[in-house]
Amino acid sequence: MARPKTDITIKRTKHIMTRFTETEYALLHDYAKSSNKPVSTYVHDAALSNKVEICYKLTPSMPELVSLAVSFGKTASNLNQIARHYNEGGSDSAAIRKDISLCIAEILLKYLG
Repeated sequence: MARPKTDITIKRTKHIMTRFTETEYALLHDYAKSSNKPVSTYVHDAALSNKVEICYKLTPSMPELVSLAVSFGKTASNLNQIARHYNEGGSDSAAIRKDISLCIAEILLKYLG
């Protein structure tokens, strides 16, 4: 009796070619053998079970965007320092609040005004 045909919705039709060194392949072969799987099945399962972190490196082409990103980074750093100051029980004074308000106004004027 012939083997039943695989359902078209689960049939694997895409191929990926990759190369391994002799040492890497030997390790894969040993791992697959200890898992009682063929090498191809072991690699397939390993590829689908691991999370891959995708990192995008964005390089703006406009100098204005680079300048804006740098300014935002500096602003975030300053904001973290202010938050740490207050969270560690730092003093709160009218002068500090005035400086913060002036800085916020300067940022708004520079980027929105």
